[in-house]
Amino acid sequence: MAPPTPHLAVRGSDGTFLLRGPPNCEESPTFHRDERQSKHVTFTRDGTLFGWCNGEKVSVIKVANGDLVKSFDLPKTTLLGFSPLNKVLVTWKHYTSLQHITEYRQRNQGDITPKITLPDELNEFYARFEAPNTGQQHKTLASEGILDTPLTASSAEVCMALRKTNPLKAAGPDNIPGRALMVCSSELADVFTDIYNLSLTQALVPTCFKSTTIIPLPKNTVTCLNDYRSIALTPIAMKCFERIVMSHIKRNIPTTVDPFQFAYRQNRSTEDAVNAAIHTALTLGGPQAVRVGNRISGIRTVSTGTPQGCVLSPLLYTLFTYDCVASQTNTKIIKFADDTAVIGLITGVEETSYRTEVAESQDNPQGEANLQLWDLQTGNCIKAFYQKKVEGWCPSWADDESIAVRCVNNELHFFENNNFETIANKLHLQKVSDFSLSPGTQPSKVAVYVPGSKGAPSFVRLYQYPNFSGPSSALANKSFFKADKVTMLWNKRASAVLVTASTEVDKTGASYYGEQTLHYLATNGDSAVVQLPKNGPIYDVTWSPSSSEFCVVYGFMPAKATVFNLKCEPIFDFGTGPRNAAFYSPQGHILVLAGFGNLRGQMEVWDVKKYKQVSKPQAADTTFFSWCPDGEHIVTATCSPRLRVSNGYKIWHYTGTVLYKQDTPAGKELWEVVWQPFLPGTFPENPVKYQVSASDLGSTEAKPTQAYRPPALRNKPESSSLKLHEEEPPQNMKPGAGDKQMSKAALKNQRRREAKKAAKQENKSDDVPTPASEPQPTREIPVTSTHGDPETDKKIKNLKKKLKAIDELKEQQAAGKPMQKNQLEKIQKEAQLLKELESLELGL
Repeated sequence: MAPPTPHLAVRGSDGTFLLRGPPNCEESPTFHRDERQSKHVTFTRDGTLFGWCNGEKVSVIKVANGDLVKSFDLPKTTLLGFSPLNKVLVTWKHYTSLQHITEYRQRNQGDITPKITLPDELNEFYARFEAPNTGQQHKTLASEGILDTPLTASSAEVCMALRKTNPLKAAGPDNIPGRALMVCSSELADVFTDIYNLSLTQALVPTCFKSTTIIPLPKNTVTCLNDYRSIALTPIAMKCFERIVMSHIKRNIPTTVDPFQFAYRQNRSTEDAVNAAIHTALTLGGPQAVRVGNRISGIRTVSTGTPQGCVLSPLLYTLFTYDCVASQTNTKIIKFADDTAVIGLITGVEETSYRTEVAESQDNPQGEANLQLWDLQTGNCIKAFYQKKVEGWCPSWADDESIAVRCVNNELHFFENNNFETIANKLHLQKVSDFSLSPGTQPSKVAVYVPGSKGAPSFVRLYQYPNFSGPSSALANKSFFKADKVTMLWNKRASAVLVTASTEVDKTGASYYGEQTLHYLATNGDSAVVQLPKNGPIYDVTWSPSSSEFCVVYGFMPAKATVFNLKCEPIFDFGTGPRNAAFYSPQGHILVLAGFGNLRGQMEVWDVKKYKQVSKPQAADTTFFSWCPDGEHIVTATCSPRLRVSNGYKIWHYTGTVLYKQDTPAGKELWEVVWQPFLPGTFPENPVKYQVSASDLGSTEAKPTQAYRPPALRNKPESSSLKLHEEEPPQNMKPGAGDKQMSKAALKNQRRREAKKAAKQENKSDDVPTPASEPQPTREIPVTSTHGDPETDKKIKNLKKKLKAIDELKEQQAAGKPMQKNQLEKIQKEAQLLKELESLELGL
């Protein structure tokens, strides 16, 4: 029976559809394209069911014939998933409560990343409550007894206000520093006095005084526009004006006015009049702009509220809330103001849905449970939970669905046989922040991570369900420092887990990616730190499907890639190259090393059994890579919002041939592509091909490029000293990998002959005079296999490195370059180094 054809789910701004995989590469006739913009698509683990949410409902169909299984009226769902045996559908939507209705920390689709349009987006966001005031202005008269005396500022008041200016305060949009106003207060007092008094007489403040430049400061994690804290810079001259006005106003209002407790007051109209005058003349109609770095947004004229940092803001808040009084004598009203939006924005004339949602939220301030579990057979809701964070939103199941687990308030809740009404077991550790359930069936194991605090280290522990109590309940434990977060990765057999611990900031300043360390834990109690030969960040870690080895991509560019065994010993080094990701085929017979993101998209396809390179194609601007379940094809895609231009996807054969290519039309975006999964064993492991498969689209084999050489060096032999980075070739790291067919005596004799031959050639080259104009050829140091002793191998490597440096010095000396004393001493030590190398090679 021929294996099935995998489908590829494609989601973008122009709809969602299923594409039949190679060799056909055409839209599936059993699934009609959904033109609506879907928020998420997913398959079941065995690939028989396909689900998607399009903003109106959640639908689940059979992939084979397109028959509808269930449909749920869930318009706000943004994520969905299935349990391993397709019994439960999990849906998640953004958590909503009263603060979300008022647009406080409301999430936007996609990541908020610094871009050119960010200043304008923030300016619109900060002015989102701005609306034209169409109501008629009513003049409120002052009560009797209030003198109608024009407010004026004296020159002495203005001079004192300017003199008290803080010289360290940032200048406003006028770029007039506070130090200049402070130092020149006497000279500028008369000028500003005339401006202030003219503004008070006409009830009109110059627009330049009311202008504001907003500087957004991002919080630790930026997921929405509200995660930028705004700092408003206003002219310092306006701050001085506001202080003078505020001092005069406070003399004419009751001293009992305060922001804490109120009773009924007389002369309320006085506060209304003062409030209207201040707010209308001094704060309304101010130009506002947002500046991010060297980019500045357009100008928005704001007539709602007051700028952050306005001197009059506390007084205005007190006056506005003056008539908020208590109806009972034994009641105190505390009015508190912060950055929270307490009034929601209603757009349009229809307010029914808004008021209904507000009423429901008032009855249930905690909001609706946003994580829902549905029975796919009956369509009933099994259970609903509160899940505010998107991280770890979906429960984790064992493969047989015997247990499910969620992380709730720093402890793990375990449920058995999909009974979510009763918590069958709990694992409570102080401040558990992450966990990972092992794959496979019983007995299930779980890895938990607890971050360090108060000088204590972070740690990861392995437990077997349900044995969580007792001093010896942990199967393995590994503690470490320098960990802000971890990534835990189980192998397929659930016998070991790899833990990548990382920090956000590298205190040494060596890397922008922070610091990373890799740890190994096994269920038999073994634990170790994976020693990586090259310094730098850890880009990717992946297990082989065989569960007996894993690959790590690490080090400063050009990065190294190394395969390790279960003893954390290197067995093969792929050398250096432009790469930051590794992908094993589902059958584990092919490994792809790729450089995506800020790299050029070069892919290296390797035969894992022979450790031989198959192809080296290139997929520029790739943001997504995935193996097809058949182990023969791959898909690369350029998706939004990571990259909003040149969106599209390609289906390849691993030999480097492009079998299908689809570019997204202009003005459209591609958001996601997902292969249909299959159960293990569905597709057999085929022999690796080294010949490029035929295709109409051809191959995109990366062409070798040569480094730029100045004209003066183009006719001269290439020297290794001209290279920016030292490239390392692939090498087999297994002890005695190349000497399996030789006996110990034969191996020793071979090493002796190679060492003598190298020494003889070197002595011969020293006896023959070489013209100064011709550089000496570089000595070929014989490459031998490792001795199995790490210390000996390290010494041999250092000696070869020193001899290589001596060769470079001799080339420079032959070219006529003057040598320093220490360089000549290095050249004289060449014979001694050769003798030491010979002794080590012969095993003496």
